[in-house]
Amino acid sequence: MKKLLCILVALLTMLCGCSGPEQPTQVTPEPEQGMEFSDSTLVRREDVNTLLICAVAYDDAGHSKLTSLSLLVRESSGDSVLLTIPKDTRVWVERYNAQGEYSFCKYGPIGDVYYGAESAGLAESKTVEAVSALLGGVRIDRYAFLNVVQLHDLAALTDGVYLSVEDAIMEYDIPAGYQNIVPNIENYAAYSYLNDIGGVDYPGTDPYKLQRHQQLISAVMNALADRMERLEEGERDAFSQDILSNLRTNLAAQEVRLWLGGGQVRLAESTILAGRQQDERQSESYWIADPEAILEWVTAHFYLNGAQ
Repeated sequence: MKKLLCILVALLTMLCGCSGPEQPTQVTPEPEQGMEFSDSTLVRREDVNTLLICAVAYDDAGHSKLTSLSLLVRESSGDSVLLTIPKDTRVWVERYNAQGEYSFCKYGPIGDVYYGAESAGLAESKTVEAVSALLGGVRIDRYAFLNVVQLHDLAALTDGVYLSVEDAIMEYDIPAGYQNIVPNIENYAAYSYLNDIGGVDYPGTDPYKLQRHQQLISAVMNALADRMERLEEGERDAFSQDILSNLRTNLAAQEVRLWLGGGQVRLAESTILAGRQQDERQSESYWIADPEAILEWVTAHFYLNGAQ
């Protein structure tokens, strides 16, 4: 009897639980989505507009290539900053056939993105996507693509494009010093010390060419802005259309005045994408972007928390 009583007590203890009532499970809430930086969520600046400016050239076989890509970032104050991306910056490159169908992909220079999508009519949109992805997904509002002939025709709309040539380019009889570059603008834009040395097109990045492209963007835009400012109000829409006719762009005519800044483009900063050269084979060389430098530049110019 005593043994049976002990068994009953043990069963009652197990059924009631000797550690107290079960506690409800604590659920940790999901963190808010957003870009985290220094323990705070970054807020996108809405006063920032972006314009991607790309120089297009063609090789001896007629294949298109981008010789430089520059992102112009304009704030509501009117001040602008310019980031130039070397054409051989290593990114993920996709290829499409003439029907717009995806073909294949591989790592390659960002300048090849344009050619890889050109036959499908996607060259501009895929280039915009590649630049946006390289910069962490920032929104690119507008784009403008042009070749050296279109650059010359744009310059012809002005009363002269004046700039300082730091070093004479003897090959094209371009002297050093302050001058109207319009008569030589095509050669000034296209020249590179990497081209056709000893009959060989050497791979790599020519930083001096990129600096000249930055200089030309500022000088041409200011010359166009000065011309626009001196026109009568009724003539400005037609002038905007003349500018657009020399670009492959998604800019609207009324947006041209915004980008020309009311008579002057105030370029506060010009930067070349930070990185390093990496030669993989004799015929291939890539510019490897520095992700930390990209993060610093993007947060400084696109997010409220990053601006100092």
